[in-house]
Amino acid sequence: MNLVDIRNLEVQFPGATEPLTVIDDLSLNILPGEILGLVGESGCGKSMLARSIMGLVPSPGNVSKGQIFFGDLDLLTLDEPSRRSLRGNQISIILQEPMTTLNPVYTIGNQIEEVLKEHRPDMKRSERRQLVIQLMKQTGIPSPEARIHQYPHELSGGIRQRVAIAMALVGGKVQLLIADEPTTALDVTIQAQILKLFVELQKEHQMSLLLITHDLGVIAQTAHRVAVMYAGRLVEVAHVEELFDNPRHPYTRGLLHSLPRPGSHSRKQPMPSIPGTVPSPGAIPQGCAFYDRCGFRDDKQCLNERPNLEEGATEHWVSCHFAAEIPPFKVNSSDEVTP
Repeated sequence: MNLVDIRNLEVQFPGATEPLTVIDDLSLNILPGEILGLVGESGCGKSMLARSIMGLVPSPGNVSKGQIFFGDLDLLTLDEPSRRSLRGNQISIILQEPMTTLNPVYTIGNQIEEVLKEHRPDMKRSERRQLVIQLMKQTGIPSPEARIHQYPHELSGGIRQRVAIAMALVGGKVQLLIADEPTTALDVTIQAQILKLFVELQKEHQMSLLLITHDLGVIAQTAHRVAVMYAGRLVEVAHVEELFDNPRHPYTRGLLHSLPRPGSHSRKQPMPSIPGTVPSPGAIPQGCAFYDRCGFRDDKQCLNERPNLEEGATEHWVSCHFAAEIPPFKVNSSDEVTP
């Protein structure tokens, strides 16, 4: 049974003449105890998907269609008190920049305790404080007895991110943790430490982790499955080894081709990239959203017919008219990123 089952989700914002669709007919599942990586360029809708699960789509946006099942519960049918009982308790989120999560005028000890006050009001203050210190130790925060009295501006970026993780897990019953670009603002050494911590906590708490990132290197190190998102739609879903060895969608192939590899390019050569940009919600082509940037497009079918997300190989889903006909992936092939 799936822990999370998203069915035909659509999220819209008001436009000048008609609603703008930022998530378009998206279906995706998250299994119990798995790490699912969600990748794509900025503007593809990754964070909006996370906010939809949390029930935090910013106004004036709204979920206009679809269902999001968490076990047997359809999250989209719950009232706000029921949603609040789940948020921070069974479903938690860690945002990209911890300084936007943490309140600058409260100590980190008080901020972590706030979650316990909401979800475990029966606990005594001394019990809450002891649990907070225990979880801070678990998340690798040094000298937690002293740190609980500090303010966010007194902490390094890595420690602030660990505090955000502690806040997300302190409810004690988390089954789904959403990490939205959790290492982007950190240097490389701290990134590695935080990723290792995520994997350790995921195993220890036996929870599912939705890891949202644009960094395929992060996905390769941590994820069990990968979902690739483009312009509000899913274009490919597969197990991580299968996706890296046999990418079938031109967008996924372009992302992999754009990864820097030692010795593959001279200093004077420009880094490979996918030409163009993600289309805005009001300018997505009628057919394939990747049409303008694709090196394998067909001017008739791809422009006019939207491809469905279909299972091409076992548990490998692709949304491309020509996925079965595209030649095997070659890292250095210029055809991957040339329309």
